[in-house]
Amino acid sequence: MARLDTKVARNMYYQARIEAGIRSRETAAPKLNIDPRTLANYELGTRPIPPDVVLEMAQAYERPSLAYSYCSRECPIGKMIRHDVEEKELTWAAMQTLNELRGVETVRDTLIKITADGRITEDELTDLAFIMNYFSQIEKTIAELRLSLQANIGNTDWEEILKNEKAHPAATERAS
Repeated sequence: MARLDTKVARNMYYQARIEAGIRSRETAAPKLNIDPRTLANYELGTRPIPPDVVLEMAQAYERPSLAYSYCSRECPIGKMIRHDVEEKELTWAAMQTLNELRGVETVRDTLIKITADGRITEDELTDLAFIMNYFSQIEKTIAELRLSLQANIGNTDWEEILKNEKAHPAATERAS
């Protein structure tokens, strides 16, 4: 039996393939529309993986977390604007989201006070930094909730659901 390279064993794409029950690259590659040698290069980290292949993997391996991880760890733009999101148990993710939102009214009032005059003074910077960190944490928590939901109900087109929700007449009533 061949020894598994530790670099490959730690690779998230390799781990996702194995956890999906797909033992060989020859079986996985056609599902991803790539050659098995190309898949080997991605799993070895010798070749950068394109985002469309990551999306194919996320679907084929039923691992939506691959797309989130790619965005936060490998994509140059994603590294700047995305959080490193972890897959959490659904109940934990929902409760964490609700807990994060508990302070939103205080933060809202402080943000209004800081920005009402159209200028940010030196003494307001500390409060503003706190607010921006708070918003970043909420973004991360919501992304973890979304990922948990995807893991529980499958690869769902959230953009389509949100578009339909906005068009629904009761949506504005629920939001207010």
